[in-house]
Amino acid sequence: MSQRPFLEQLELHDNELDVRENIAKGVYGSESLALAQEWLRRKESGRTAVASAARDSREERMAIAAEAAAVAARAAAKWAMYAAIIATAAMAIAIKDHILVLLFP
Repeated sequence: MSQRPFLEQLELHDNELDVRENIAKGVYGSESLALAQEWLRRKESGRTAVASAARDSREERMAIAAEAAAVAARAAAKWAMYAAIIATAAMAIAIKDHILVLLFP
């Protein structure tokens, strides 16, 4: 059996469990065995690549979310500072008469 048809068969059936069982039973000859093992390795490598990409995507989304939270915190702190300044000015205006009496008895 040539390499191409055997690999095509593996891809067509796409059943790793059956291929593993056939390897364990010694169903494949040496050339087919090597191809089956390589096919299984590629399948595993593909799963690993997909999992890695998903993990990287998750980590990137987490980093973006953390940066967004930091930006929001800085913005909130800025507005809190403005509110404190306005409150201080309003308080000073409200008690200006008392301040003037203390400064100029």
